[in-house]
Amino acid sequence: MFLNSFYSSALRNTCPVGIRKCAASLTVHSALPHCPHMSETRTIDAYGVRVHNLKDVNVRIPLGQLTVVTGLSGSGKSSLAFDTLYAEGQRRYIESFSTYARQFFDQLERPDLDRIHHIPPAIAIRQGGLPKSARSTVATATELYDHLRLLFAKLGQVYCDQCQTTVTRHNAETVAHHITQLAPDTRIQICCRVPDGDLPQLTAQGFSRIIIDQQTARITELTSLPKAEHLWLVIDRVKSSSTSSPRMIDSLETAFRVGDGTCVILQSVANSDASAIAIDGTAWHVHVFDSEMTCSTCKTQFAAPEPRLFSFNSPSGACPQCSGYGSIAEITFDKLVPNPQKTLRQGALEAWTTPAYRHELEELIELADDYDVPLDVPFQQLTSAQRTVIFDGVPERNFGGVRGFFAWLERHKYRVGVRALLSR
Repeated sequence: MFLNSFYSSALRNTCPVGIRKCAASLTVHSALPHCPHMSETRTIDAYGVRVHNLKDVNVRIPLGQLTVVTGLSGSGKSSLAFDTLYAEGQRRYIESFSTYARQFFDQLERPDLDRIHHIPPAIAIRQGGLPKSARSTVATATELYDHLRLLFAKLGQVYCDQCQTTVTRHNAETVAHHITQLAPDTRIQICCRVPDGDLPQLTAQGFSRIIIDQQTARITELTSLPKAEHLWLVIDRVKSSSTSSPRMIDSLETAFRVGDGTCVILQSVANSDASAIAIDGTAWHVHVFDSEMTCSTCKTQFAAPEPRLFSFNSPSGACPQCSGYGSIAEITFDKLVPNPQKTLRQGALEAWTTPAYRHELEELIELADDYDVPLDVPFQQLTSAQRTVIFDGVPERNFGGVRGFFAWLERHKYRVGVRALLSR
């Protein structure tokens, strides 16, 4: 990172350790240990840099560290950070695009230097001209934020926070791929949960067997569905070696459709397997696959990853506690009542002495007599019951008290005046 009194920039994976032959006073400060994932020999080497005030400067910059460049005005800090390193990194990055893509970019000039090696793509942030939003970050200023949200939405893996297991949306193809990982000729039963409806309707659809706990029964032999822990409709019986056959894919699609998005795969295993269940005297492993984002263990449903879930500007992705601002206001008694010798009428509550919020104090004055809250007694002499009325409010009188007032401020932090009040 390169800093001076006028600019600040972030250069990815760069850190100067030595600057040789500079025409002005320029100092480089390195911070943070060397990144263990970077090779010790990987450095950015720039020779003969002649940009603005820099006169044939040679720079060696190892990757993976943080750097601060300081110096007098005019010593070449910005010339090195912005006009050399950032400019060349950006130029080479654009040159990596196809000819068709490059026609939409302005042609960038090469910095005046002899040669430079191993420079990565770079981003730069200038101190001036940044948006004044409280939600502004390096990612939003560089427009990387939208790309990161898309990256997490497309490649992110959802985990159940209770079971610590992955949550995946399945279909017939993914289940078929899972079956291919089993041993050849493993016996498989494709099942689903028994749908709502009468037994003759299932028979009319071509189904003939139902698994009821530890045995398989024919539908024609049943008069009604019994109560059971395991109640599965058998769709098909196949072997793992037939995963590429249209029959298996069709059976899996039927299981998801009839089972309302849930497919159950029974895998035959050795009878000595303690985690298996016994059906008709044979041990089976149970694998449950869901077409929705549902945990297979605790059945908790999750929202499918999408960009808005990773946006602190969206109610769907913002933290419910801080509303995406990254900070939570806490009521500090010393700041709320800086002078406890004052009475409520004299303005003991500092936040309610401004013209914009004095109406809160007026509401308290109106109901003070009804709830035995003295207005002309020093605040430090009020009882705990009287302070409870002031802090927690009176819901039946539509008075939110101090806590309700600060909750309102938290919901309106997008206003500059509200943020100024909370900062005090």
